[in-house]
Amino acid sequence: MQRVLVSLALVLGVGMVGCNKAVEEQRPAGEAVTAKAVDVRSQVTLESDQYVATLDAESTALAHYTFHDKRYQRDGRPIDLVTTDKPQFLPLAIKVDGQNTTSGWQAEQLGPKAVRFTRTLGDLTLVRKLEVGAGHYQLWSTLRVYNRGKSQHNTQVSIEGNHYLRRADESGGFLAGRSAMMASGMCMTDEKPQRFEREDIVEEKPVVTGKVLFGSVDTVYFAQAIAADGAPFERCSLVGSERGGTADEPDGALLTVSLSYAPTRIEAGAFATFRQLVYLGPKSPKELSAAGHELRGASYVGGLPGVDKIAIGLVALLAYIQQHVVGNWGLAIILLTLSVKLVLYPLTAKSFQSIAAMRRVKPAIDEINAKYADDREKKGAAMMALYKEHKINPFGGCLPQLLQLPIWWALYTSLSTNVELFKRPFFGFWTDLAAPDPFYVLPLALGLLMWVQQKITPSTMDPAQAKMMLYLMPAMITSFMLFLPAGLCLYMFTNSVLSIAQQRFIEYRLAHKHPATQVASLGAADSSSDTRNGSSPRRT
Repeated sequence: MQRVLVSLALVLGVGMVGCNKAVEEQRPAGEAVTAKAVDVRSQVTLESDQYVATLDAESTALAHYTFHDKRYQRDGRPIDLVTTDKPQFLPLAIKVDGQNTTSGWQAEQLGPKAVRFTRTLGDLTLVRKLEVGAGHYQLWSTLRVYNRGKSQHNTQVSIEGNHYLRRADESGGFLAGRSAMMASGMCMTDEKPQRFEREDIVEEKPVVTGKVLFGSVDTVYFAQAIAADGAPFERCSLVGSERGGTADEPDGALLTVSLSYAPTRIEAGAFATFRQLVYLGPKSPKELSAAGHELRGASYVGGLPGVDKIAIGLVALLAYIQQHVVGNWGLAIILLTLSVKLVLYPLTAKSFQSIAAMRRVKPAIDEINAKYADDREKKGAAMMALYKEHKINPFGGCLPQLLQLPIWWALYTSLSTNVELFKRPFFGFWTDLAAPDPFYVLPLALGLLMWVQQKITPSTMDPAQAKMMLYLMPAMITSFMLFLPAGLCLYMFTNSVLSIAQQRFIEYRLAHKHPATQVASLGAADSSSDTRNGSSPRRT
């Protein structure tokens, strides 16, 4: 709720694929030559062009996951997407028939990009293979469950993702807004994505059932998503627990997404296969779309209905402008803002026309405010009579703005969560558009522009309230923007510059269209001078 209030202020894996009679896993050609046993107390490593994944040899779970790209570093060290260290809480651990399988595995390194694990569980033999995917940031997990018994066996398999979130990392205060380390979880069904914040996961422990395509725990910029390849999951459960510190002040929270298949019947001497695609990487629309399996939904941030679809289009347009037009993400933000302004110009013009009509009767409004300063009922009646006389809709300036709200909200959410801006420079000291402005130049300049906008925009409020808002709103917006991403602040600054330019242009056109009706400028200077000179305000 806190982030929603801040935003409003600123804006305004694997299913059963078949049962075979074979009881031995068929190894790909060449793997038998390179396979070698690994000490169960050690770790095994898989490496692609994008990442290095270190697996715990005894539990098959993920112990470390770091990037090659130097962009994805924090404090000079590669970002590790694995934030837990206890074996039972490592990501990608599996459960069979409700039993943890975090020990007892034997590992075979099949090469730099594949490893196979084997263990027994009663009459079952489990063979799990983890291998580097062909796409970026992709890891494939394939589990085969062999029934060595003499009767059929009903098996249920689940796989987990885990993320530990420290309070110190997620905090930032009210003004700082959403921390880039803030974690959440989501479940994607065939109907819609559902995202849950940390508080909801800890308190409510949500469960989503049906055709679950994938589940994830992630931060603002990075996803740990597990998608079913083949039959979908039956259930997506999100569980959170406070850990460390004290009961009153915990150090952080452990968030877990558990994805479970429907019970699968395995005949004696047969096996069932469960396969998942795991995406561990930046929430890049391009990479998520390339991975398929509806993983593009992992970038869903929630909010107003339909806003996420608009945000997806804006992110794609921003990437196109950067790649094909300017080659600079900061300039791309400026051009994107300009493009949106041009598209929305008809609505903006309609709004300013209504504001101009209010401006023409502003002297009369000032007179009513002064005459009925202590009688709100008579003041309201006089205002409504004035509006009726001049055929003015007092909400005419607001309605076009409300129609634009979903687009501006989408711009806000896409620019505040777009990993493409992570460590991307603009120019000079703006070296990271996903980080706050280091010298607060853009926030302070934005505050000044907001003051100018307040100054040149007429208001129906009484003078005391108008004066208070003249300074309160710019100060509040500036405070918000001090700690938000520089890319978002650049958009807000550009939008304010273009809004002032549009306002002046529309004012110029209206002045030439209705020269006889101009009583006062958009500022209050002319109308206030009438009052000072003792003359009666003119009406149109």
